[in-house]
Amino acid sequence: MIGTIMMAGIALAGTSSVFSNNASFYGHCDPSATSWNYAYKQGGAEPINDVFHDFQYLGDNYFKLESFKVLKQGWNGYGARPIAKKAIGNTKDLLYALQGIPMKLFPVSNGSIQVEKHLDDDNLVEIEVSSKGYHLYMVKDGQEIDNDVTKDYAIKAVRELVNGESNQ
Repeated sequence: MIGTIMMAGIALAGTSSVFSNNASFYGHCDPSATSWNYAYKQGGAEPINDVFHDFQYLGDNYFKLESFKVLKQGWNGYGARPIAKKAIGNTKDLLYALQGIPMKLFPVSNGSIQVEKHLDDDNLVEIEVSSKGYHLYMVKDGQEIDNDVTKDYAIKAVRELVNGESNQ
């Protein structure tokens, strides 16, 4: 019991020193930010509202993208390259634009990320997102498309497949 109380006291003392060392947590906020949790950035960590924003809009894919950041050379046992930071950023941009359409993510051995949606064998879309851009493989009603595309074209292709919108 005494040991538990001592440990709790140490934990609280440690907590108070964290806040006293930072003077005022809230004082580090960017006054132009829309939320108080914006600017606490120490040691290269992402601003807190960026993390909340990413999680809110990306859901479980946020955690997948975060896990891709720690993949090292040879992560697949066959010499795979680490996932490029720019590929992760490009994937986030794509997923934000596809908000509301659940997509699956997979790391690719060349350092890119595959973003895909399979409705059935005759209707699917796979987008390989790299640091250089987007490559689309799509099957719609059995017809195949396999090309390098812009982000906007990739977005339209996914929406066309999922919602039946025209990709004109």
